Amino acid sequence: MRIPTDNDMRFPDEGPVVSGFIMSEDIDEIAAALNKASELVYNTPKEASGYHYNYTELSTVLDMIRKANLPNGLSLQQHPWSPAKDLLGVTSMIIHSSGQWMGSQFAVKIEEQAGNNWNQSCGALLTYMRRYSAMSLYSFFQEGADSDGITKEEKAKRVLKEKKDRDAVIAAARTPKEVRAYEALKDKLTIAAQEGNGNLAQTYEALDKEEKLSLLETDKDKIKEIADNVNQG
Repeated sequence: MRIPTDNDMRFPDEGPVVSGFIMSEDIDEIAAALNKASELVYNTPKEASGYHYNYTELSTVLDMIRKANLPNGLSLQQHPWSPAKDLLGVTSMIIHSSGQWMGSQFAVKIEEQAGNNWNQSCGALLTYMRRYSAMSLYSFFQEGADSDGITKEEKAKRVLKEKKDRDAVIAAARTPKEVRAYEALKDKLTIAAQEGNGNLAQTYEALDKEEKLSLLETDKDKIKEIADNVNQG
């Protein structure tokens, strides 16, 4: 694993940049683990009220992330930092059991809130940043009781985009040899889906753990759709 440097933390000489994405040199294992963890992550309801808007409690966000992380060798670390006077930030890191990691950091200006002293305002701001940073890393968002008026079609588009974004990260980390092996695996499952009679399920169950983890979400959806069409026909 490459050791982090000052460049990773985005501190140029002319002053701090208050946002940035950081990651280890290799991310193939953590990308595959995040792909599996995403199956246990869902958009959260805005269950709490305060500061003139509704929001999801940080405890709800972190509890769901822990449940997604645990079976996939992942953990989330979040730490406050201050790149400059009057700025408060948070660094959020997803760490895999392999030692691979990825994360982000950003900071915003501290503004004293009505009814709170300086320290209390900092605490509220840190909670706010931790919540949104965690949701951003795991690609989910908050929804109102009526899904904020989002149609089923729009929600489906968002889910598809999230899948494509995660798949792109995994695909980009593969070596040419791994790409060839994956294409052969995809062809094998596609043929099984076209044969029908439960062949896809049998073929999938015969795969080893690494092969299952390597499957891209969008490819799994396409192969399942083929099998469904064959069975219905």
